[in-house]
Amino acid sequence: MGLVYTLYMSHEAQADLSIIKKSYPQSIRNRIEKLLKELEISPRMGIGNPEQLKHYISREVWSRRVDKKNRIVYEILEQEARIIILKLLMHYSDK
Repeated sequence: MGLVYTLYMSHEAQADLSIIKKSYPQSIRNRIEKLLKELEISPRMGIGNPEQLKHYISREVWSRRVDKKNRIVYEILEQEARIIILKLLMHYSDK
């Protein structure tokens, strides 16, 4: 088995998670949980159409689709084997 990353949530992602738990359907919550589990083992490949974001020149920031409107945005810190979840409710119109 390869490298396993540790996930950390930013304050904004924690706030998003509270909103998700209160206001989003179970299917979306399950999808987010599945995406987060996959990030631990494969942050650059897999479900959710992983895409490296070009606007972050000095950081390795990626996104994955949750649904048609939302995506998870996260930063990969390879040397520390960490992933920081920046946002869980990034709308495509927020780019």
